[in-house]
Amino acid sequence: MEDSNVVFNFDDQVEKDTFHHLIALGEKANRVLKHLKLDLGNWFAEDLLTIEKGYEKVKYLLVLADDNVDISNLPKEYSDEKMPRENIFVFDIGAKPAPNKWEGVFSYLWIPQKYQYTTLKNLFQLYYHDILSGNGLVCFDYNDWKISVRGRNELSICKIKLDSDLRRRIKKIPRKFLLNGKNVLTIGSHSIKGQLLAKVMKPINKMDTMLDVNTETHLSILARELPKSESYVAMLHFEPLKY
Repeated sequence: MEDSNVVFNFDDQVEKDTFHHLIALGEKANRVLKHLKLDLGNWFAEDLLTIEKGYEKVKYLLVLADDNVDISNLPKEYSDEKMPRENIFVFDIGAKPAPNKWEGVFSYLWIPQKYQYTTLKNLFQLYYHDILSGNGLVCFDYNDWKISVRGRNELSICKIKLDSDLRRRIKKIPRKFLLNGKNVLTIGSHSIKGQLLAKVMKPINKMDTMLDVNTETHLSILARELPKSESYVAMLHFEPLKY
């Protein structure tokens, strides 16, 4: 799927639509994508990367990009009026933000070097798998996601284990997350019974009182139960870039 010479059929008479499709542009981006395929498993390839020549239509394009590429490097299949710029989401893993290289795209997210791979892996696991692939107990839909990622932002993610020590662990969420920008707060619990969730929400509600008035936060609680060892609370933070 990393071969830019593959030709896709964007004609309206197609057998199947692909909601999201991920491509990598640049040598570093392609190396990272290979590691993500190995770490995230079958769902990652099937949900985001499976395009079979000539019969699928891409609705939203996700671009993993490094320092050495810009919007001119998009394969021609994504460069005409049938793939409008407002349907393109860029995840930039370059050393410094370069939003002007991706002028006109709907979402430009720069991911800092520190913990960069972990941030990327969490992004795809938390949103594109956990949230998007299933219903939530609390409504968070694709339109909410577009509100969160719109424009030019720096992306940071803090993910902590959901256990009896949650009250202490939640203090690890960086203070800057509370002071500006937009957040997606996600809870993946080993039990969705009311009593447990009420206990989980106590420290989260306390944190909510610390949010600055200029900070916008969306809440998502997964409607399916996770193994206890995998349960978590995570916050995806989108801080506007000053560029």
